[in-house]
Amino acid sequence: MKYILMSFAAVGLLNACSTLANHQTQHVTIKTPGTTNARCILENEDIKYIVHTDLKIEIMKSPHDLVVRCKAPGNREKTVHVRREV
Repeated sequence: MKYILMSFAAVGLLNACSTLANHQTQHVTIKTPGTTNARCILENEDIKYIVHTDLKIEIMKSPHDLVVRCKAPGNREKTVHVRREV
């Protein structure tokens, strides 16, 4: 099966995996330029979130990296690994 990879920016996720320094949660928004209504799964070793793009959500901070997998209409998929900041 042929997949066309979409490009997307995980806006706000750069700090999402930071350690539990100040706050235990963080608001993030997933953006998928060029498509709408993509379904994304955000997960690390601790928790999994299932969201749609362009919605602001609150996630728990974690010492683990975050994996973001999005699937847009037409079977377009993309996976991004967001490394936690030290």
